[in-house]
Amino acid sequence: MKTILILGAAGQISTYLTADLLKETDYKLKLFARNASKRIKVTDSSRETLIDGDFKDKRTLNAALDGVDAVYLNEMRDLDAVKNIVTQMDATGVKKLVVATVLGVEDEVKGKFGQWNNAMIASSIERRKKPQLS
Repeated sequence: MKTILILGAAGQISTYLTADLLKETDYKLKLFARNASKRIKVTDSSRETLIDGDFKDKRTLNAALDGVDAVYLNEMRDLDAVKNIVTQMDATGVKKLVVATVLGVEDEVKGKFGQWNNAMIASSIERRKKPQLS
């Protein structure tokens, strides 16, 4: 059985993702968030593990990555934290990272960068398919 580490698991998008993964797969989920045990309600204790942690805490992040097949990251504002996540993934041999962002979701990004961002989103939608963890 595959195991997914969901970083930022208390967020709204991550909550939807967790529910969908529990419904549509047999994956085990590690739900990582600040104060996760207070903020996340476990619905399937045989498949969900809560991890209280911070993206910058190497020790906790390393432990969370143990036995993981893929990582989902729903937060990219803190570049130091993102660098730490990628560094710890490299150190533990985890190769698959899925990142979500909401940049441009309300078409607030103007100019050439906004045009580029929209083109990137459109191209990723065109080639989108259900991810395989094999």
